[in-house]
Amino acid sequence: ERCFALTRSVGDAFLHGWRRQSSAPFPMDELARATHLWFSHEHADHFSPATLRAIPAEARARMRVLYQATRDRTLLDYCRSLGFAETIELPHLAWLRLGDDFRVRCGHAFGGDSWLLVVAGGTRFLNLNDCICEDDLALHDLAREVGAIDALLAQYSVGSWLGNPEDGAWRTAEPARALDVLRRKCAALAPRQTIPGASFSCF
Repeated sequence: ERCFALTRSVGDAFLHGWRRQSSAPFPMDELARATHLWFSHEHADHFSPATLRAIPAEARARMRVLYQATRDRTLLDYCRSLGFAETIELPHLAWLRLGDDFRVRCGHAFGGDSWLLVVAGGTRFLNLNDCICEDDLALHDLAREVGAIDALLAQYSVGSWLGNPEDGAWRTAEPARALDVLRRKCAALAPRQTIPGASFSCF
């Protein structure tokens, strides 16, 4: 049986410029049982060295790290230095078989982000996290690449700075735009179910 963990940061990130609004406990016991870790991109609220170092060494020695193929392998080399069992590069749109009836396909996206299609037991999950894929042409191309989707994981929140208090119009318009992007993703990809996510972060 294969188990994926989707990590998030413990504490703050971006040189103390970002933090979660809530202090929900991090499920380290669940993370330590994972066999594979996938990182969508290197932003500090997704790839957290502090979180990785907190995983018990014996658990890291059993885990495999998956990440999109890059020129410098910085993220994967760092994970190897922490004693993870294996680090695996995911070429753009290539399938990787992880077990019986369990495979993944990674798409590299704008700005160093990526999405992951997981096909397990006949069920198809697409994780778009905060991957920038918003215009109609990009969504059309994505729908063609991934095919039918049982579950879509995508954000509906704003994941970046929204100006100063006096920037009222921007601060009001941007959340509405983020919800519209989620609506268009659902319309283009037509998933059976959508699992919305939000950063609930402070800047």
